[in-house]
Amino acid sequence: MPVADVHAILLQLARMAVAEIPLPDELYQDALETYLLLQCFQQLYSEESTGKLPRALGMMPRNDVLLLAQQALSAESHSILVAYAEALSRQVSVQIHTLLPEPVFGSDCGSAAELLARRFLEDGTAPLWSSVRQIVMVLRKEKPRHGSFQLSEEAASFSIGAYCNGAHQGLCRATMTHKNVARLLNRLVSRVCREHTWTTTTLLFNYETPPHIDHQNEATPNLVLTLSVHDGGELWIEGEGSDFVEHGGVMVKGCKHSLHSYAIRFEAFRLLHMTCPWQTFDRVTLVAFTVKKAERLPQWTWDLLLELGPGAETSPIRRFPSSIRAEWPEEFLYRSDGAEWAALSDAGVQSYVHRYVAVHCTGLSLKLREKTSVMGATTVPLSHFISWMFRTFEDKIEEWTTDDELESFSSALPPGTEKLTLSFVCPDKFTDTALSHIGAGLPGTLQKLALAFEFSWTECKITCSGFAKLAEGLPKGLTSLDLIIRNDELPDKALESLAAKLPSTLTRVMLSFKDNAEFTDKGLCALISSFPATLVELILNVDANPQLTDTTLKAFAGWLSSSGSGLQKLYLISNSSKYTQNGLKELCSALPSMKELRLEFQSSEAEPDLGSQFVVSPDNLITFMGSGSAS
Repeated sequence: MPVADVHAILLQLARMAVAEIPLPDELYQDALETYLLLQCFQQLYSEESTGKLPRALGMMPRNDVLLLAQQALSAESHSILVAYAEALSRQVSVQIHTLLPEPVFGSDCGSAAELLARRFLEDGTAPLWSSVRQIVMVLRKEKPRHGSFQLSEEAASFSIGAYCNGAHQGLCRATMTHKNVARLLNRLVSRVCREHTWTTTTLLFNYETPPHIDHQNEATPNLVLTLSVHDGGELWIEGEGSDFVEHGGVMVKGCKHSLHSYAIRFEAFRLLHMTCPWQTFDRVTLVAFTVKKAERLPQWTWDLLLELGPGAETSPIRRFPSSIRAEWPEEFLYRSDGAEWAALSDAGVQSYVHRYVAVHCTGLSLKLREKTSVMGATTVPLSHFISWMFRTFEDKIEEWTTDDELESFSSALPPGTEKLTLSFVCPDKFTDTALSHIGAGLPGTLQKLALAFEFSWTECKITCSGFAKLAEGLPKGLTSLDLIIRNDELPDKALESLAAKLPSTLTRVMLSFKDNAEFTDKGLCALISSFPATLVELILNVDANPQLTDTTLKAFAGWLSSSGSGLQKLYLISNSSKYTQNGLKELCSALPSMKELRLEFQSSEAEPDLGSQFVVSPDNLITFMGSGSAS
């Protein structure tokens, strides 16, 4: 066969092996709104300043963009941007969103991203595009492992699913600790391309890869889409086109594919491809692919991948008969984005079906009135509708950002509330008064409480006094407490005030003081010593505090020996370079037999020799293998 014919056949195969997949309407419109808002911000900023905007701006959600604009622009320009943002919400922002899968419970790891993902999935109607972007922003990323790539210092990645490294196959570590993140990312992939199959989802942050082929992939296509707004950053793929790159001393023909408005599906296992340069903001892409030799994975890993995959069940609304419709008065909607109509449309509800439920609000009390469809006497428990469509008043409370809004929040809670979860993202206007309101409003009937305060990097106005007021309000009969304080500087006195008020009935405690480096051994030891002997599950994340020493480890060992014999699950993440081998050994020698344990000391220079019941990885992640009766 002539060389020209062979070349023509190869070009035809390459063309067939690359597909540009338009984003679904709701994803495209959300992305377009983000792009237009940033374009306006950049234009206004360039007219007033010669400085550079933060690279992270390309991944910020709408409200964070407007908050930054308030600080960076003049009052006049900021008002123009706000008016433009409101116009975009009316004219561009999508009103119908795809349904999200059900959340996974019982796999908490203390990660801010995992907890936020679970809240989005619990809500069920959060916009898929913006939900994924917000979670990606708070993920704990890894530095590149590709030794052959000359990547920048800003490059990082995050992977969930299966991996293949030569002769070794298994599950990426985050798969077990970020199941809700996995469900959300997988739903995005399946929404973009329903026929795509994959075992692994990887997020790449500022990866400028040279020309290469993914030799560790199975002979199935990759799906690539961008999550960020940036200039340039196309994906060059070998094949027909007018763009040439040099590889191995040869000029290779190919084409640049824009990732804006499209996802790219191509055979990365055999086609040369590379990242084109980009400017302005961070470049964040999602890649869904199948690893080589995936068939060798154990059956239990396949079961888990399927559980977290696109087939995960969505809201109960999909199971409702098609003769049902709901009307929620718009003036009383907490989330009036039309998602409920999308859900009913997916369920096959026709527009002429009469109303089933009417909801009327008087203040903060609900009055419910049931109606029967004219198409039959089919009924659905009203609680199912409320559970999925309305959830609880927690959704509204979490949108409050000022002290005054929280003053009477407890009046929004149903009488006898036993479980409460509140996650405040960027509550930077809160002062001690807000925490006082929360503490004073916690119902005495509460058994399970989860509070998360995800502060931004602006100066926090909360002091030890406010934290003490919150601690004072903890119900005496509480059995489960999750408390996340991120980016706030909590001194020893704050931890001591929590220690003084920790309920003695607790069986589960999850405390996460991420990005907090102010407290010392003194405050943390006081808190550890206050843990009740009733604890069965304990998760403690103090990952960013470099001041902690063996004193903390010894205090932990002392509590385990005296009061922690009933512990069945322990996660301790504390990255301090001041820990020594002696401290780690004393801690581990005091561990009781338990079912699950994770100790992580990635910044420690110690190389512990802890005995055969532990396995220590190169990054100092200590895994408990079991001793005696442990399983």
